[in-house]
Amino acid sequence: MRVALSLSKRGLGNVWPNPSVGCVLVSADGVIVGRGHTKPGGRPHAERV
Repeated sequence: MRVALSLSKRGLGNVWPNPSVGCVLVSADGVIVGRGHTKPGGRPHAERV
């Protein structure tokens, strides 16, 4: 969760009208296999990156 929150901060002030979101994909054994954050307004949300 800390990683996702940290990633979300990268979009603060730049992603309107979308919310600033961070997303982390973790395997069953706890390894991070993907991560992303919301891109500038009008671009894909973190969940799609």
